[in-house]
Amino acid sequence: MIHSKKWVLWSRIALVFIFLSATLDGFSQCLSPGSTINFSVTGNNTTAGYTTANVLTNEDGVIIKTVISGFNAPSVDGSYKIYTVNYRNDSEPDFTRGINISSISGACVSVGSAAVSFCITGGCVSVGTSVSFTPAGQNTSAGYETRYVLTDQADIIISSGTATSITVPSSIGTYRIYAVNYNTANGFALPVFTAATSISAIGGGCTDTSDPLEFCVDSPLPVKLVSFSVTEEARAAHLKWATTEEINAERFDIERSLDAKNWNLIGQKAAAGESKNLHHYTHTDISPKNGINYYRLKMIDRDATFAYSLIKNIKFEKAESLESVYPNPVSNVLFLKNVDLENVKEISIVNTIGVTAYQSSPGSLAKISSTGIPVGYLANGMYLLKVVHTDGTFSFHKILINK
Repeated sequence: MIHSKKWVLWSRIALVFIFLSATLDGFSQCLSPGSTINFSVTGNNTTAGYTTANVLTNEDGVIIKTVISGFNAPSVDGSYKIYTVNYRNDSEPDFTRGINISSISGACVSVGSAAVSFCITGGCVSVGTSVSFTPAGQNTSAGYETRYVLTDQADIIISSGTATSITVPSSIGTYRIYAVNYNTANGFALPVFTAATSISAIGGGCTDTSDPLEFCVDSPLPVKLVSFSVTEEARAAHLKWATTEEINAERFDIERSLDAKNWNLIGQKAAAGESKNLHHYTHTDISPKNGINYYRLKMIDRDATFAYSLIKNIKFEKAESLESVYPNPVSNVLFLKNVDLENVKEISIVNTIGVTAYQSSPGSLAKISSTGIPVGYLANGMYLLKVVHTDGTFSFHKILINK
C-alpha cells in the first residue's frame, strides 16, 4: 500500500505548547513533527537599537534558521536547540544556514549561554512511501517555472522534476526537497539540475531557491503500536503498551534515560511475532532515579532492523530518607540501617573540627552491611557520619562515641 504524507513548501504548520522561560532555561522533551513551539524570552536588552533573534540549530549547534514563538518543530527525527542572540542593530550577526552558532560574535552581540533542547520522534516515513507537498509563495507569472529538487542531507542532487509528489529513496537516511523558481524568458540563463552535483551550483540568471523541506526515511515498523504509557505505582515506573499488528517482530527492548539523549537497556519483552490481534505488554522499572525518567521502546525485527517508539517521561521526587545508624551512642562497631550500599559512593566520619577519622574504600563498602564500621579506636566524643550516594546526593548522621 502506498501512503501519502503532505507538506507545504514556503509556508508553516501546528500542535503542543512548550513555554521556554527567562534566558531559555534548559529542558529536554520529545515532540511530534510539526508541533507548535511557543516560548518567551526575558533578560535580554530591550532598549532602543537592540534586537533579539531566536536561532534554531541541530544538536551540534549548526544553524537551521531563525524562529519566533509559535514556529513549527522540524519534520526530521533528531535533537535540536534554540539559542537567543541579543545584538545592537549596527552589529547584526550572520545567521546563515549551515554555520555554527559558536561562530557568532561581536562587540555588541550576546549569545545566550543556555540553549533549550528538544527532540523530535515519529517523523520518519517508510521506504516506498509517496511524499506529496503543496508549493506556496512562488512566482507564477508568465515566463516563470518551478522545479522540485530532491537532495541528500549534504545537498547533493538526486533528482528533479515538476511533480509535487515523489517516491522516497530506498535507502534509510535524511533527505531534502527544494523548490526552485526561475525565469525562462528575457534571456536569463537557466539553472542546471545535474545529478550528483550540489544544489548551490545550479546557477541561473533569475533563480529563487526555497528553504529545504527535510524528511527522514526509515524501515517500516515491525509492529503497529497503538498505545504506550508510563505511570507511577508505589515508587516504581509501570510501562504499558499495546500492538494491533506484528510482522516478523522479535522483541521489545525497554530503554531509560535521564536526559533523553543517553539511553540504557533496563529490560526486554518477547514479541508475539506474527499477529494481527491486540496484544498487551507491561514492564515495571522498580528502580527509577530521582527527577525525570525518560522511557522508550526499541521494537526489533527478526532481521535485526528496528524502530523506536515515542518517548514518555515521568518524574519521581526524592523520597524521605529512612537511613539511620545504630547503636548510637556506640562503643565499638557502628551499623547502618536502610542504606542501599549498591548506590553508595563513599562513607566517611569526621570529628567536630572537620578532621576525617574514617573513610571507606571501594573494597570495604560491600562488607559494611555485615561487619559494620569499626569505631572503637576513636576517642570519645561527637562525630558526623556522611553517606555520599552515586547520584550525587548525600546524608549526614550525628554519632556519639562513648566507651
